[in-house]
Amino acid sequence: MSSEHVLVYRMSDIVSRYGISRSIVYRLIEAGNFPESIALSARCVGWYKEDVDKHFGITQRAGANDE
Repeated sequence: MSSEHVLVYRMSDIVSRYGISRSIVYRLIEAGNFPESIALSARCVGWYKEDVDKHFGITQRAGANDE
């Protein structure tokens, strides 16, 4: 059985990690220039970490843990 974890960023994670404002994220979403969000609950969305990192051109070394 695989123990691989899928990491999800919330809006606050994106704002703090990439140093951009919420309004910039919403503009990118509106322009269709941001990864697709996933529903976490009725009023909560997130983005797969891997998709967001790829969007911003960030790659992680094999075996590195950035949690």
